[in-house]
Amino acid sequence: MNRLMWTSRSAMNAQQQKLDAISNNIANMNTDGYKSERVQFSDLVSESMNRLGYPTNINNNNGINNEPQNSTGVRATDWIRDNSQGDLTQTNESTDLALDGSGYFKVTRPDGTAAYERSGDFNLDGNGRLVDKSGNILEVNFTNGTVPLTRNNFIVSQDGTVSIKQPDRDVVAGKINVYDTIGEDSLTSIGNNLYTPKNGAQIFVSNNTNIMQGYTETSNVDITKEMTDMIAAQRAFELNTKSLTTADEMWGMVNNLKSR
Repeated sequence: MNRLMWTSRSAMNAQQQKLDAISNNIANMNTDGYKSERVQFSDLVSESMNRLGYPTNINNNNGINNEPQNSTGVRATDWIRDNSQGDLTQTNESTDLALDGSGYFKVTRPDGTAAYERSGDFNLDGNGRLVDKSGNILEVNFTNGTVPLTRNNFIVSQDGTVSIKQPDRDVVAGKINVYDTIGEDSLTSIGNNLYTPKNGAQIFVSNNTNIMQGYTETSNVDITKEMTDMIAAQRAFELNTKSLTTADEMWGMVNNLKSR
């Protein structure tokens, strides 16, 4: 009965983490560039019941060993991010940039450290720099000194080239790089739609992703799937709650027998 209670408890904890991930996805379904996360499960330690003192029935017919196993429960693994492409929505705003393909924008946070993000709904600060909603500055590699930008004086090509509009022609002023990683789980979410590389992560400049000016990338959350997964997780949680209650009632019966 102790094992039943522990198994039920571990399953409830795992399902709670799954519900937390689903709730986070639903809360960010309208967040530009957000990538949904999912929780997977793995077994805890299992032990064989084929030993002295355990009444077992092992069938070795046809060379098949049906040795019974007794598990100690289940646990939730790390949250896994779904990096699939979100839909691109046209805004016609010159400061809005969307990535068509894999990769991330690189921004500088107020403390001077670098971070990466998919969200490209940028604005201009008082110094003519592209910044996100949190004030993080988009990395723009200017060739001949920083050029203040306005909403109408620059063009971003699909390869990231930034050109300044002139009366007679457009002049190349710099480039916005797209960064990608080796492996889909190389970045850690730090909130506000930002990511930082994990220890040992390899980050490189990618030339296989287009930057779409005047577009934003929507969240890739599938609300239908999230609601279906939520119902399944809630039912699994309730089932394990009943198992825990049953084990507790059985212990109560045993204690009452001992007290007589």
